[in-house]
Amino acid sequence: MEREGISKSNLIGWSLTIALSILGAWGTINARVYEIEKQIELFRLEINNMKIIQSEQQATNKEIMRIVNRIDKGVTEIQGKLDLKADKKFVQ
Repeated sequence: MEREGISKSNLIGWSLTIALSILGAWGTINARVYEIEKQIELFRLEINNMKIIQSEQQATNKEIMRIVNRIDKGVTEIQGKLDLKADKKFVQ
């Protein structure tokens, strides 16, 4: 006599298969999310480091501009003195 439908052992087998598949998929997803979270944290650290470097570069650029302005002022003064000396030749 054959039974129609699913037997109890088949039902348990299918249930275990589905449960293990779900647990395996959950574990895989969990591992990938963890990996992505670590990459995001590394990117945040990298961005913070870039901000610090950019701030330091801006400070350096300001100092360079101060030096350039001081040099430009010195050159302008020297040029003015040279022009004054050149004019003295013609005044005498």
